[in-house]
Amino acid sequence: MIFLIAKKELIDNWQSRKIVLAFALCAILFSVSFYLALKDYSGRLESYSLSRESWDGRLGNLPHKSESWRRFPNLR
Repeated sequence: MIFLIAKKELIDNWQSRKIVLAFALCAILFSVSFYLALKDYSGRLESYSLSRESWDGRLGNLPHKSESWRRFPNLR
């Protein structure tokens, strides 16, 4: 008996306009949040790329790790 009541309530709730509106609102909010997160990620990636290019220019003349081990064998 309780299962029939629960089934009827579920069917009534799924067919109401409130559920449709709530679903539409959630879909819109999810889409907006996905767009904003993607935009933020793109900005951070661009900033990282610029920063990395800047550091590569500054660190370009440092010796490679394998070369420093040859110069300082006691550090192993």
